[in-house]
Amino acid sequence: MKIPDNIPYEQIVLGALLTNLEAAEATLSQLSEDDFSKIAHKHIFSAYKALSKQYQHVDSQMLATELQGLETGGITYFENLELCAFSGVDIDYYLKELKNLSNLRKLIAITQKATLDACKEEADFENIANDLFREFFALSFSKSTKVKKIKEVLDEFEEEKTFEEQIQWMRDRIDAGQLPYIGISTGYEKLDEVIGFLKPGTLTYCGAQTSVGKTTFTMNIMHNIISKNIPILFFSFEMSPEILSAKLACLAADIGYKDFEDGKMNEEQYERLLAVGEMLRTYPLYIDDAAGKTISGIRLTARRYAQAYDVKAIFIDYLTLINPDKKLNNSHAEITEISKALQHMARELQLPVFCLAQLNRKAGETERPHMGMFRESGSVEQDCDTAILLYREDYKDKQTAKQGEIEVMIEKNRIRGIRKTIKFNKPTSSDRYFELEDIKKVIQKHFS
Repeated sequence: MKIPDNIPYEQIVLGALLTNLEAAEATLSQLSEDDFSKIAHKHIFSAYKALSKQYQHVDSQMLATELQGLETGGITYFENLELCAFSGVDIDYYLKELKNLSNLRKLIAITQKATLDACKEEADFENIANDLFREFFALSFSKSTKVKKIKEVLDEFEEEKTFEEQIQWMRDRIDAGQLPYIGISTGYEKLDEVIGFLKPGTLTYCGAQTSVGKTTFTMNIMHNIISKNIPILFFSFEMSPEILSAKLACLAADIGYKDFEDGKMNEEQYERLLAVGEMLRTYPLYIDDAAGKTISGIRLTARRYAQAYDVKAIFIDYLTLINPDKKLNNSHAEITEISKALQHMARELQLPVFCLAQLNRKAGETERPHMGMFRESGSVEQDCDTAILLYREDYKDKQTAKQGEIEVMIEKNRIRGIRKTIKFNKPTSSDRYFELEDIKKVIQKHFS
């Protein structure tokens, strides 16, 4: 078996490193010594990188002095490398090719290690699979950093639409009375105005105490999205697909799930439920309810469905039911690792990730919820782009006049910078959430 490599390409890149400052900057930012297959080339790159931190220009003589005693070919070899870097060389092409070959070598090493581990007498499938997934994702999502001029950013941005077309698109939406944001609408106008849609590459945490209604609230957002034929992947670790499907059917038919479960429905409600049944079959909702799933398993599934089914958003219920890849000393450290991984997954897949999270039990009992109440980890506050907290007055005061009123508190809003509370209402006869402004409009229209 031939190991993937290309020594002439390595020589061209190292030659460009010695002769072209712009090529040197690109190479240092996109490659590491591990991306070279020949040992001597690894030494040369590593030495050049160290010297470049001290000197503005590094030449063959300086390299020869630095590498004295190592078998790298000496100054004659370095001078020959300079001849390999012919004028007008497209350095980006060679960097991309070397990175591809390097990743292929690493992939071979990862699979060989997994094969050897599986052949051991004490082999454990779960541990080997978790290690394999983690290393595979670290490799497949590893991206070299590159300083970009604003023109390059705009050029990439304009591959789909020109800058002028984007501005016109925004103006057209404003003229049509629509919100001019990029991302996925939650289906709630006031919420969209505050957070500016669920944006690609962002992580949102929705926190509430048990029984406040965060899962139902999230299912309302999911229903609003999939009813517009936008594919969603939902990791449901607390609810079976059967119950989830029944709840979504009740939501679409505007029937309370409790009435459905208790069999307290009239003929008209039964007909509505039957009518939405066929419609639900067409919804692009993918459900993963595999209990005990690790964060690497979630990332693997998310990537596969994003590629195969063009999934546009990921929802997770909920944070503390995700298992770490490896058990750590305490739950705080485990949640910190998981939260960081969810943040990276959102960035890497360029999809919005919406994850539910428990608040400490004192939330809603003695005080209004706040960011410090996220259970187990302060990193939850730091990692997310948006933090939504749910609060119900009738949760602690059964006699309050605010029965069925839910306060949706935007406590962190990294993109838009707006902190605001939006009031929702959930009628007792339904699991639908309505913004209070929408209810007022309906009443006004009905009685005007």
